[in-house]
Amino acid sequence: MSGPGAGFEYPPVEVSWLKRDVLLFANSIGCTADELHFLYELDPKFAVFPTYPVILSFKNNKQEVIDFYAAQKAVKIPGVPEFDARRVVDGQRLQGARRLRQGAARHRGRDPERPRGRRHR
Repeated sequence: MSGPGAGFEYPPVEVSWLKRDVLLFANSIGCTADELHFLYELDPKFAVFPTYPVILSFKNNKQEVIDFYAAQKAVKIPGVPEFDARRVVDGQRLQGARRLRQGAARHRGRDPERPRGRRHR
């Protein structure tokens, strides 16, 4: 495989976490009452939410609030452009923009699913 960043490996880093960290993570991503084993540390089946390890490369051994933007720029990947968070549209915002367009189209009385184009006279 070739291309920008192909074969790149991040350097190993030491990481650590506390129960507080995994409980806050589970709460912040919206775990529900059906998932108490992620939210209550005395639950007999207490477990760390499966995606929690993803943030450990940003957190390392720090116990303070994590600056994700600074952490993601800490290691430069050769050949890969620098990430610009101002140019990113996540799926939730994209869906919101689509709903706004559909609502505006309905307000003007046209079908939002029909492609827009020039009308010929």
